[in-house]
Amino acid sequence: KGWGKGKGWDGGGSGAAPIQPVQPPTGAEYEAAARALIATPAMQKAESIGLQLSDEAIKTLLTIPAEAAAELLEDVTTKHTTLRDPSNYV
Repeated sequence: KGWGKGKGWDGGGSGAAPIQPVQPPTGAEYEAAARALIATPAMQKAESIGLQLSDEAIKTLLTIPAEAAAELLEDVTTKHTTLRDPSNYV
């Protein structure tokens, strides 16, 4: 098991567990995550420069703690003029 002859990873070995997709929060969790993100200076900066993110990028930001999302959003606002697709960066 492991890296097969040109066939990719076949699951052998004792590596890390596969990454599972994270589901966006729903209901009250979603609202709380959105309020926390909206309250950050990074979101205010993103709005002030007119940064447009896809729905998928916003949902992704809402799946991580607001502090981490704000840090990522700050990076995007700083680099937005050089990023071809800010949503993809997220």
